[in-house]
Amino acid sequence: MGADTEGRWEYCLRAFFSVDLVGSTAQKVGEPGGPPVPWVEAFERFFKEFPPELVRQYADVDADVAKAEKRAGARAKTRQQSDDAWFDALLRLRRKDEYVSPRDQFRLLRPWKLNGDEIVFHAQLMRRGDLVLHLLAVQRAVRRYQEPSANRARRAPKPPLRVKVVGWLAGFPVTNRQVEVGLDGDPGSVVTEYIGPSMDIGFRLTEVADEARLLVSVEMALMLVDALEDAEMREEGLVFCSGRQFLKGVAGGVPYPELWIPYRSSLEEAQAEAELLGRQPKRSVMKAFLHAYLETQRMIRPFIKVGDEVRYGSVPREIEEARQKLMAADPSAAPLEEPLPEGRPAEFEAEPQMVGECAAQAVEPTHTCRGTA
Repeated sequence: MGADTEGRWEYCLRAFFSVDLVGSTAQKVGEPGGPPVPWVEAFERFFKEFPPELVRQYADVDADVAKAEKRAGARAKTRQQSDDAWFDALLRLRRKDEYVSPRDQFRLLRPWKLNGDEIVFHAQLMRRGDLVLHLLAVQRAVRRYQEPSANRARRAPKPPLRVKVVGWLAGFPVTNRQVEVGLDGDPGSVVTEYIGPSMDIGFRLTEVADEARLLVSVEMALMLVDALEDAEMREEGLVFCSGRQFLKGVAGGVPYPELWIPYRSSLEEAQAEAELLGRQPKRSVMKAFLHAYLETQRMIRPFIKVGDEVRYGSVPREIEEARQKLMAADPSAAPLEEPLPEGRPAEFEAEPQMVGECAAQAVEPTHTCRGTA
């Protein structure tokens, strides 16, 4: 099978994070009847400073993990929950060999596209621990970008604009597709687009997001809950649900779960409020709810068909059958060497599964899903 064809049809699961400015339109317009607002500088600062800040946070997290391991020693254990619970989870996953230091730059979140005042980052997931790392890096980057001390270091006259963040997962090539579009007939000018229902859900969530919390899709919430379980973290209080809301064009009009993660500074408040309102379910209850929603909506649990991933390593038979049909219709594709799985894996009998395959589907493929897309 040629490299291009292989890249088009490889399974791959991608994480997406949208980081968007809050109140950007009002900032541009200014106060009614007031003087013009020099908004350009603040917006340029966001586009120039946030992406490199995110990259720095990966290095900082990696250094913090090394320091924590050195302090703790081989036999010591991390506290069950510190002021940075996701870091605790990452450290525990590291000790179980379920998190690998992101030395490869292609495993970091990288900008995919700009939508007005929004930057959408993406990365291929190799292990579920990668998702915890990306979440932690994004949270730290947002906090660092917006904190007053960082603003003083910039010598900026005004604090940076606030941001809101949304995270979601999308798998390819069966449920979603990656499309390479040439510009003006120039084969050297290519724009990468990701399209499909998972992408639609992600962008719909950005329309209802706010700066107080980080919204996540059902698929991302499930993978994070499973990661917390693997890390043997406490049962309550890191992934929250505030009910459901209608998202235009999503789930056939069925209200979509409003799932979110508080920033570290608001975690204690979020836990107290959830307990007060009776909305702080145990992790096992949250997991059962997510599985039930996915089963009802006939969605498939995300899977990672690369590396040595275990929990998310099984491909649903119906997804592989659909992929083979797509390849059979592709004149450039060689026959698949992998046989179809015999029956459903044992883990599929125990709990419903959800969406998340991914390989690069391109009009004129020039990238594979393993590296940059």
